[in-house]
Amino acid sequence: MSNTGERLLVTLWVGSLWCIGYIVAPALFAFLDDRTLAGDIAAELFRIETWISVGCFLLLIAIWFFAGRVATARVLVPALMVGLLLVSEWVIGPMIANAKMQQGADSSEFAWLHGLAAMLYLATSGLGVWLVVRRREE
Repeated sequence: MSNTGERLLVTLWVGSLWCIGYIVAPALFAFLDDRTLAGDIAAELFRIETWISVGCFLLLIAIWFFAGRVATARVLVPALMVGLLLVSEWVIGPMIANAKMQQGADSSEFAWLHGLAAMLYLATSGLGVWLVVRRREE
């Protein structure tokens, strides 16, 4: 796959992060009267986005491997992005679900964990922007 294909894959990946996180999820809460339903749908979309990210990362690794361009520095940012999403999905997500079930969505623990997940997603999105800009410079 050419550099163009690599850039398209990175752009698709980062675009999907931004679309789900900053367009679709807020729209769910804006347009659905049932905040629980909006939250459940958003959680599922973030779960899907995590697996889209894993797939894009693995495709990038394969592209770089077959092009002979696998280097630690090249892999670091996308690996960090996927790592942050997986921590959010596998560690923080279950904690959020537990806090919601035990204490309700209005609890301070739920809010704190939700904020932490949002910060991890923001960091991932920011790294994604860097990745898109960096790929343009190569």
